[in-house]
Amino acid sequence: MLKKGVVITLAFAIMGSVLLTGCVVAEPDETETTTSEETESTTTSEETGSWTAYSKTIVNHGHSISETVKKRPHEIRRSSTLIKNADQAAEYMKDSISFKTKGLTLVLTGTSEDDPGAFLWYQFTAFYNDIKIKNAEFYVITFIDGTICEGKSDIKTCSFANPKDVLSQEDALHKYAQATLDYKDYKFVEMCYVFSGAKKEKCKLQYTYHYDGENPADNYTIFLDAATGDFIGLVPDELN
Repeated sequence: MLKKGVVITLAFAIMGSVLLTGCVVAEPDETETTTSEETESTTTSEETGSWTAYSKTIVNHGHSISETVKKRPHEIRRSSTLIKNADQAAEYMKDSISFKTKGLTLVLTGTSEDDPGAFLWYQFTAFYNDIKIKNAEFYVITFIDGTICEGKSDIKTCSFANPKDVLSQEDALHKYAQATLDYKDYKFVEMCYVFSGAKKEKCKLQYTYHYDGENPADNYTIFLDAATGDFIGLVPDELN
């Protein structure tokens, strides 16, 4: 009787072991469950827009205003305002500087939106009666935690030469050629005002011409006084 009881007991033990083993195999792996939960948690955090992750990867190229010096050259204003696009930058510029001179305006002429390695900036160039003013650029530089407006604000105090008091493009170039014996085939580029950065300056008008030679290394731009045809300067296309 004792031996038969032992056999029956062993049979039940083996059957129980098989059943338990089946239950263990059916249970999900504990490590995989933890990894899955961590992945889901990360995804949810990114989708809900964690400010830290979002600001570093998307907003204003992820740069902080603390990365720049406390007082930049020509700085007009800085604040904790967050700017995210060109329209908001234009409004910020408008709130930061105003011009009393009729006809003096700022036009958006550039941005670093496509260069994530740089500070995110928007460039505004001053125009007087729709004529560009060279060396009168203003910038809105925006970060994840603030914005800076800068530019040569002394342009507000300047006056501007009358476009009627200039030579024609052809006459100015002819006078230059006679004075320098330089009769190359120059192509007219633009007329613009030139601002040196001084207060109460009378900004002159300048003609710009470009020369294309047989060798691209010989190409350059010349600048002439629009009122006299006098030579102002030259800039090669390829700077060594």
